[in-house]
Amino acid sequence: LKQAFSGWIQYALSLSDSALISLRQELTDCLGNNAPVLIDFLESFKFLLGDLEALPTLGAQETQNRFHLTLQRFIQEITLHRPLVIFIDDLQWADRGTLNLLPHLMHGEALDSVSRLLLLVAYRDNEVDQAHPASLALQHIEDHSPNASSLTLRPLTIAQVNQLLVDALHQTAEATLALAELVHHKTDGNPFFVNEFLKTL
Repeated sequence: LKQAFSGWIQYALSLSDSALISLRQELTDCLGNNAPVLIDFLESFKFLLGDLEALPTLGAQETQNRFHLTLQRFIQEITLHRPLVIFIDDLQWADRGTLNLLPHLMHGEALDSVSRLLLLVAYRDNEVDQAHPASLALQHIEDHSPNASSLTLRPLTIAQVNQLLVDALHQTAEATLALAELVHHKTDGNPFFVNEFLKTL
């Protein structure tokens, strides 16, 4: 998530001076006294929000609640201007903080009216079981977010591998069919393995 928001900050800082000043004011108005929470989360927010006074120390649960609410409000504000897409790959390796935050990004009072946030996560289902923290976070999202959906990717067929080879090698389907069959046999159609095997070749 820090990496994703670092990318957004780079976009924000590339705005014209007047647009950047306007965005800073909108975020300050929206977040109020809690704006320093974002700087505590990711120091580069300081370039956008400026130097702000430190927040009073709270208990662990109150600090977490304040962070979740502030991030929800931040996302609500920035998605008024343009849609936001966050993609997290290899969710099975995500830290607990990220996994605890994901359900809060998908629902909550501050996000009730937001339909311009698209959160995509990918994970290897063969590396997680039902008790894995990633599975529990996803189950929580599915239980509480009506717009959540899941998609299980199937192995590529020989025809799909062949089409990939046709596009990559600028050849006819007939010319690449034997190679497609070999690649499919070696990889069982797993897209990642197909890619790696082709790189090796």
